[in-house]
Amino acid sequence: MDLERIADRLAITDVLYRYATALDTRDWALLAEVFAPEAVYTIGAHGDVTGPLAIGDKIASLIGGYESTQHMISNPVIEIDGDSARASCYLHGQHYMPDQRTGGNTYTMGGTYRDRLVRTSDGWRITRRVLDVAWRQGNAAISAEAQKRFAEASD
Repeated sequence: MDLERIADRLAITDVLYRYATALDTRDWALLAEVFAPEAVYTIGAHGDVTGPLAIGDKIASLIGGYESTQHMISNPVIEIDGDSARASCYLHGQHYMPDQRTGGNTYTMGGTYRDRLVRTSDGWRITRRVLDVAWRQGNAAISAEAQKRFAEASD
């Protein structure tokens, strides 16, 4: 493996990590920098969302109302072919909402992100992302509460 290929792998891994950092810090501008202008993100039952701003808006509506979240990314596998790449990585996402009367304060999920990326003049960007959720645990009802809180705060 030559130095350029190693540098590409590190840069792509950084994009994957930057995504999680953007979610957990609610830095929607940083999130937009992860995706290419034509990006499509398949978010489970929520379907396809196209474009960095729409992707950011959708993710904000889903997780922006939680008290806090922590998305851990691991096991990146990256295949580079010139200026395009495929990557996959594991996700372990913790979602926290305090003071729930029943069911607990956390909702956790695990799964895999499957990505296609392209090298741009601004670095590597995701053009296609699919979230495959493998398991869920905890109080799923806090998701609806988080979405409601976000919607109310946005009005």
